[in-house]
Amino acid sequence: MCWSMEASVMMTAAGSAAAGLTYVRGDPPAIWLTIGYFTLMEGLQVAGYAVLDQCGTVGNRAVTLASYLHIVFQPFLINAFAMTMVPAPV
Repeated sequence: MCWSMEASVMMTAAGSAAAGLTYVRGDPPAIWLTIGYFTLMEGLQVAGYAVLDQCGTVGNRAVTLASYLHIVFQPFLINAFAMTMVPAPV
């Protein structure tokens, strides 16, 4: 865990607002989905704090599995986000 639970909660709120704003603004889906995806990561951090030091419990295992899967799919979202920055003719 990188920060504190409070910092992760605040980043989750800020990320949710940013994802919602970019969606409402009509930005490409890769932009708001990527922001939302990383906001979900912060939400997983919050959930991780809730099951901290409870090794072997169902909740801890579920959060750990979700965190692993989140990391597995990060490259796809990052690449989609980066591709929206490339001009169309390229």
